[in-house]
Amino acid sequence: MRLILVTAPTMEPVTLVEARLQCRVDAVGSPAASALDALLERYVSAAVAHLDGPFGYIGRALVTQTWDLKLDSFPAEIVIPMPPLQSVDSLSYIDPDGETVTLSAESPLIYQIVTDTRRRARIVPAYGESWPTARDVPDAVTVRFTCGWRHDDSPQEPVPESIRNALLLMVEDLFDGKESRRAAWQALLAPYRIYE
Repeated sequence: MRLILVTAPTMEPVTLVEARLQCRVDAVGSPAASALDALLERYVSAAVAHLDGPFGYIGRALVTQTWDLKLDSFPAEIVIPMPPLQSVDSLSYIDPDGETVTLSAESPLIYQIVTDTRRRARIVPAYGESWPTARDVPDAVTVRFTCGWRHDDSPQEPVPESIRNALLLMVEDLFDGKESRRAAWQALLAPYRIYE
């Protein structure tokens, strides 16, 4: 299994204004700014990087991002990492003749997606169907999927407040140069953490 980032998130789950408030940093002028803004933005990025993605602390996608999941063959079920899953954008494979074939999630129904917002989603063959034969080469199967919560006006579910609050506590710890809030942010994240 291999994961390739296709489209990175375009925003952070917490804003610079929220980070300023958390760290009690005053901003002046119009638009409001602080000499510490660049530092706070780096701390927000560092906190997000610690949590987000396949190797992040919680094993989830925080905000909308698109990935390719590469597999050498079709397993019984394809487990999609980094919940919550927004969509499976395509499922393709290299057939025995070396041609790339894209499977349809619609009529005729070849596969179905089983979702659970608390766990990883799965792709399984539809009733009465089975996976086709893929060529015996590395990365023969590719699943392109979009995952993550939203933090804008899109219809997707927003980033949970517990995760946003944990990020702000992490930023404050980085800003203060302490780890005095570590137990608090770990407790906030515990319900969302995905374990292997």
